[in-house]
Amino acid sequence: MSDLLKEYVGLVLCSLEKSWVPEIDSQLLERAKETRIGRQWLVSRLSEHPLFCQPIVLFRDAEPSLRTTNWWRENLCGDEEFLLKLGGFVCRAQLRATVSREQVMQWRRVLGEKLHRDLIRISTSDTDVNAGESAAVSGDYSDAELSFEVRRIGYLEMKGQAMLLGPLFGYRVELAYPRGWSQQATAGSYRIRLSPRSFNEFIAREAELGGR
Repeated sequence: MSDLLKEYVGLVLCSLEKSWVPEIDSQLLERAKETRIGRQWLVSRLSEHPLFCQPIVLFRDAEPSLRTTNWWRENLCGDEEFLLKLGGFVCRAQLRATVSREQVMQWRRVLGEKLHRDLIRISTSDTDVNAGESAAVSGDYSDAELSFEVRRIGYLEMKGQAMLLGPLFGYRVELAYPRGWSQQATAGSYRIRLSPRSFNEFIAREAELGGR
């Protein structure tokens, strides 16, 4: 396995979410992530996951994409704040259309005032918006429920965008978040909203949103 693929596998294991290995104590899991032997042990515990059942040729075929796409190296996977930003970005048309003071205030509480303001100010011409590119959150949610729903949309969008590039990118996202979320992503109930161009533009400007 090349150094690039070793780097990829190492990053996947270092951001592994606990629910994928529920039988392992949390402290033991964190210690295992820190050493090469520990990460090899984690691979053995994940032997039934599709990532570790793939023939080596799949990894080799993915190398060109891994070399030309950098976001999988960044500390985005497993980042709840990133999901909140992406989910809010996908819902930005709804944010602009919301006029009820009560709903506006709830969005501000959930997203934070600066992120809410930044998302509303993004010009549609800057983000390749089309009729099907925005998602909407419907229902009578508490703040906690709305926050979860926006982050869930962010995860499903990120997973879908990653799968467009290939399964290795999808697994990078999948293993960094709760196991149950991956089942929703494959259930067919969500379709990605952003064009690849819009997604890449979001990645490029993500650090500026909300003052991160």
